[in-house]
Amino acid sequence: TPEFNSNNLAYKTGKKRVPTTPAPAAPVPYKAIVVLSLNGGLDSFNVLTPHKSCPLYKSYAKERDDVKLEPDEMLMIDASSSENQPCTSFGVHHKIPIFKEIYEEGLGIFLQT
Repeated sequence: TPEFNSNNLAYKTGKKRVPTTPAPAAPVPYKAIVVLSLNGGLDSFNVLTPHKSCPLYKSYAKERDDVKLEPDEMLMIDASSSENQPCTSFGVHHKIPIFKEIYEEGLGIFLQT
């Protein structure tokens, strides 16, 4: 839409906008990929980590040292049904339980870079 145009400068005119008529609902369920690109204090290596039950947790803990998530700071997610994963369980930071809920409801996935 014009209000979110990213390749031109937008200037305020002071005029009121005519409300846009909502589009009719699609005949098929809607799916989208939503990418959260968060800058600042969110450390992605402390959002999704190997769980303490995974052999990679020791390596993670050694590399992250003082900033690692302790086992009691993780909400475990079961990844045993995932293919080609080095761990069958991962930990999500306990202060963002919504990520765990979205994953477990099958409404989201994790992509770690």
